[in-house]
Amino acid sequence: MFKLSYLLLAIAILSALLFGSVEVWSIAFIGLLTAVVFISFVKRFPGLAEEDTASKHITFSIILIFAYGILQLIPLPVSILNMVHPKVAYLFSLPPSLQNPVPAVHAATLVIPPTFHAVSVYPFATEQEVARIVIYLMVFCCAAFGLESKKDVYSVLKTLAVFGFILCLFGLIQKTAWNGKIYWFRTLSNPRSMPFASFVNKNDFAGWINMIIPISLGIGLMAKTIHKKVRYLFFAVAMSVILFYSLSRGGVISFFAGIFAFACMALHSKVSKKKLIPFFLFIVALSIFLIYVGVSPILHRFANVDISTEERIIVWKATFGAFTDFSVFGSGLGTFSHIFSMYHPPTWWYYDYAHNDYLQFLLEAGIAGAIVFGMFLFLVARTTFTSEWTERESYLKAGLVASVTTLAVHSIFDFNLHIPSNAILFSLILGLAVALSRLNTDFE
Repeated sequence: MFKLSYLLLAIAILSALLFGSVEVWSIAFIGLLTAVVFISFVKRFPGLAEEDTASKHITFSIILIFAYGILQLIPLPVSILNMVHPKVAYLFSLPPSLQNPVPAVHAATLVIPPTFHAVSVYPFATEQEVARIVIYLMVFCCAAFGLESKKDVYSVLKTLAVFGFILCLFGLIQKTAWNGKIYWFRTLSNPRSMPFASFVNKNDFAGWINMIIPISLGIGLMAKTIHKKVRYLFFAVAMSVILFYSLSRGGVISFFAGIFAFACMALHSKVSKKKLIPFFLFIVALSIFLIYVGVSPILHRFANVDISTEERIIVWKATFGAFTDFSVFGSGLGTFSHIFSMYHPPTWWYYDYAHNDYLQFLLEAGIAGAIVFGMFLFLVARTTFTSEWTERESYLKAGLVASVTTLAVHSIFDFNLHIPSNAILFSLILGLAVALSRLNTDFE
C-alpha cells in the first residue's frame, strides 16, 4: 500500500507534467486518480469525532462549497429566478443569434419558454467546473486530514522543491533546443501559445513554480545541516532565475509579492534575526543574476504585452457589469465564456477568462458563493495563524504563506486558479498548512 504522501505527490507532479492538466483527457485522468486516493483516505479516516473543533469547521465549510455548486444546478421556477436574477427572462427573449453565447437557452424556448431553469445559465459548464472543484477539495482533505506526521508533510514539501528545480532545468533545456513542440513531440493546438517546460503557457508555469520557490526557501532556512541549507537555497535561487528567464510579467510581480510576504512573516516571528542571513544572501544572489544578465529583457517584456492594461480594464468593467445582473447567486460556475460576449464590445479576441480570478468568481458564484468560499479560506487562515509553531517551523510557515501570496497576487491579472495543475498545487499547499497546524510531533 502506497503512503498517502506519495500519492499526493503523484497527483501534484503528474498534473504539472501533463501540460498543466488543461486538456480534457489529462484532467480526467488526474480526477480519476484523485478519486481513488480520496476513497482510500476515507476508508482509513477515523472520523471527525477525533478531530479538533477547527478541523470540524473546515470540513463543514467544504460541505457547503459542494452544496452550493449543486444548488446552482437545481431547476427552479423561472418566476423565482427572476426575483434574484432579472436577466433570466431577458435571456429567454433573445433571438437565436444572440443566444449563442448562452448554450443553455435552446432556440425552442422562443416558442415555449421554460417554466423551470437552473441558477446557472449553462448547467453543463457548471457541472464541469463543480467536478474540478471537487478534485481540488479532495486533494485538500487528503493533505489536511490524511497525513499522519509532520515528517510526512516535510517529505512532501521537500520532494516538491526537488521536482520544481528539475522542472525548471527541463524548461531551460527545452527552450534552448526548442523545435516548436512540448517535450519535442507534442504539437501546440494554439499557435499563439507561449509554452515553457511542460506548460502550454509561460504564465501557467510561472504561477506553478512561484508556489514552490518560497517553500524551498523555507526548507533551506529550517535545515539543521549546512549542506541541506545550501541545497535548498540553491534550488530557490535557480528556480527564481528560471522564473525570470521565462519572462512572465505576472510571475515576476507575484514573485516579489511572495518574497515581501516571506520577509514580513520571518521578521515578525520568534526566530533569531541572525538566522535570516541566508535569506538576505538569497536576495543578493538573485540581484547579482539580474545585474549580470541585465534587466532590459524583462523591461522589454513588460513593454510588449499580449493584452494591454487598457483592454484588461475594459474586460474587468464588462465582467463587473455582468455581475450586477447575477449578483446574488452568480451566473453559474464555469459560465464566464458563455455570457461575457453579451457584455463586451465585439472584438477579434475571444475571452475564455476575465484575466482576474476574483472578478470572474464573483460573476460566476455571486455574493452568496463568495461568502461560502470566503468562509473556507478564513477558517484555513485562522487555523494556520493561531496554531503554535516552533522556531524551525516558523521558516516553513513563512514559506507557505508566501507561496499562497504569490498565487493570490498573480490571480489579480491572470487566471492561474483555472489551470488545474496550479489549483491542485494551491489546494495541496493549503492542506499541508492545516496539517502542520494539527499535528503535534516535530520534524525529525
